Amino acid sequence: MSINSRISNDRSILNIDSETVGAKLDMKKCIAIMRQAQIDQYSQNAHCPARNFVQLANDSQLLIMPAANAEIVGTKILTLYPTNASSDIPVIQGIIILFDVNTGSPLATIDAASVTAIRTAAASAAATHSLARQSAKSLAIIGSGVQAKSHINAMMQVRAIETISIYSRNANSALQLAEETRALFGIECHVENSPQKAAADAEIICTVTSSCEPVIYAEWLAPGCHLNLVGAHSPDMREVDTATIQRASVFLEDTEMALKEAGDIAIPIAEGELEVDHIKGDIAEVYLGTKPGRSSSSEITLYKSLGNAVQDIAAAYALYQSVT
Repeated sequence: MSINSRISNDRSILNIDSETVGAKLDMKKCIAIMRQAQIDQYSQNAHCPARNFVQLANDSQLLIMPAANAEIVGTKILTLYPTNASSDIPVIQGIIILFDVNTGSPLATIDAASVTAIRTAAASAAATHSLARQSAKSLAIIGSGVQAKSHINAMMQVRAIETISIYSRNANSALQLAEETRALFGIECHVENSPQKAAADAEIICTVTSSCEPVIYAEWLAPGCHLNLVGAHSPDMREVDTATIQRASVFLEDTEMALKEAGDIAIPIAEGELEVDHIKGDIAEVYLGTKPGRSSSSEITLYKSLGNAVQDIAAAYALYQSVT
């Protein structure tokens, strides 16, 4: 673990690496930070424009995501290189840059992937805390990558999970995740050979895949379950079928952004199978108490995550404060 600095215009700029992020950005605290970040964005006390990107060769992209709140200014800069999946190089790489809100002076550069892994799961956990049944004890994880591991940790913070089922196209990765989870939390964790078996009777389901096609279907869902949809991040990607969206009480991270960028929502609307008014509202409205969350034990609730730079800078600033 290292926190390096360099001097620019007589000012020290911290460089915070991924190991430091993992050690210092506490999941439980980050859940509260994400809840407040969504409230701040919804209340317009924090701002982030639509993400900008530069299209590169081989479906690669450079993404730039600025944001500001009352305490900090920052931007996340990422590269997305799908061809890296065939090598040991991460598909997504990048940094978060923080600036002093009063002077504009650069304060820190922080590994973005490690912050994103924690704050994405923390945002899902904040929604789960407000939407899932209090008695929920069973969790299904669809996917086995970084976000799968992070979401297991996050769900354990907000519900007394007793059993976890995992499905992944990468069976070896799923088996390794199950073994790590059993060792870390001492609970029942097993791998299923289909997403349907993993989702069966699950009270909380987290989809953290890179799939462009549904991996969860409405007829598989148990009454009263809660879903966190995390993996799909573009208008042509989806992790659940249209019937799931129609059946569920849907809450969004940011309605305007989701209508443009979340295929789970945009595709059913484009097909004429879903009306915008089916959406219950932004998750921040539940946090503020201006809209109800779950209304019955049999209701299926759903939170669609896309991630935003307000979350990034809020988490990064909390990290920065913890090391300075």
